[in-house]
Amino acid sequence: MHNPGLIYCYKIENNNSFKSVQSIDATGNSNSAENTYRLNVFQDSKQALYKLRIVDNDGSYAFSPIIAVHNYCVNSRNLELKIFPNPTTFYLKLKFNEFLNEDISITIMDVLGAQLQHYLFGNSDGNISLNTNELPNGNYIIEVKTNEKVFYNKFEKN
Repeated sequence: MHNPGLIYCYKIENNNSFKSVQSIDATGNSNSAENTYRLNVFQDSKQALYKLRIVDNDGSYAFSPIIAVHNYCVNSRNLELKIFPNPTTFYLKLKFNEFLNEDISITIMDVLGAQLQHYLFGNSDGNISLNTNELPNGNYIIEVKTNEKVFYNKFEKN
C-alpha cells in the first residue's frame, strides 16, 4: 500500500463474523511504512481479535493479520462451576457460583474427544440440568464455555 486512504478496524464477534468498529482517514502522500495511526476501540472482554483493512487511494486494499488484543483492565470474575452428581444416572447438574448474563456452550465428549452432545443456553440463573439418559454407561468429558472461561470436567454415567 503506497497511499492508504482509509483504515477500517474489524472485531471478530462470537459467531466468527467481522464487525466494523472504527475507520480512520489515512490520506497522505507517503511511501513510508512507518506512519502511525491511533485506533480507539472499546473492548469489554479480556481478549478480542481484530484485523485491519487498509484501502489505498486507488481502491485496492489489503488485510492485516488477525491480532489478539488483551485488556488487563477488565475485571475478571471468579467464576466457578460444580458438576454433580458424579457418577450420574439420569441428570447431570451444573451449578455456577453466580448468575450468567451470557451464552453458555456445553459439549459432552467421549474420553477420546469425539463430540456426542452439544447444548447452547442463554442467560442462566447459574443452575443447568442436562439429561444423560441417552448416554451409554461410561466415562465422559464435559466442556462448558462462557464468555470468559472454559471448564473441562470428567464425569461417569452409570
